[in-house]
Amino acid sequence: MLMKIVFAGVLVVATVSIHAVGFSALLRTLVWSHALAMSGFWRVIRVVIGLTCWLVLIHVLEVVLWGAFYVWQGRVTQEALQNVVFTSGKFDPRY
Repeated sequence: MLMKIVFAGVLVVATVSIHAVGFSALLRTLVWSHALAMSGFWRVIRVVIGLTCWLVLIHVLEVVLWGAFYVWQGRVTQEALQNVVFTSGKFDPRY
């Protein structure tokens, strides 16, 4: 039980750290590039698209961290993966 609490704490700290470092880098880049002072529709669109891509990257890193932990712990099995329904255009009526 103690190890579960330790692992949970480590995962939370790692997740928060990824968030903090990612957002810190994002804000520093915005201030350094003077992106917040930009005007014009296409310039703003470009900044918003860049922000969105960066935020998605941060969250993907967090998902990979949690996924790697579950794989390391042996919690992801082939049977568990088969029970997940993805919206890939293929539908299996057994689920």
